[in-house]
Amino acid sequence: ADFGEFDRVLAIGLVHHLDDPAAVNLFTLAQQALRPGGKLITLDGVFTPNQSWLVKRLLKSDRGKHVRTESEYLALARGSFRQVETFVSADLFRIPYTTLIMECTFLDDRKPVSAARAGCHIHLDELLLYANDTWDDGEWTARRKLLPAF
Repeated sequence: ADFGEFDRVLAIGLVHHLDDPAAVNLFTLAQQALRPGGKLITLDGVFTPNQSWLVKRLLKSDRGKHVRTESEYLALARGSFRQVETFVSADLFRIPYTTLIMECTFLDDRKPVSAARAGCHIHLDELLLYANDTWDDGEWTARRKLLPAF
């Protein structure tokens, strides 16, 4: 792998398939692969308080046997990333399912991010707009806008 060369690492629907040591390894490798200012984006099922019995049942039936709470995912991510933003959504999919999106930013105080590189980023709201597509006349169309290039 080309460590320190990437702006983004995506782990969509992956972390809940990994036990804690493997997940820690994923976060460590992702952090090493990122340039300063780079981001790891994850999207996984999550247990939340007051979830319906159906959502809990779907999460427990997932092939990934390591669905966690938000705080458990955060504890794993913060071992490698000082800055972690989270967003929990219950309406990304047409089925009842609760999803956690994490944006983990690699901060390296020794290597400042240039102004040009700082302009190349993706925000959680843009990722959610992309993920929250709707089926319309047999084609996928975004509700508001497409995910910007990154």
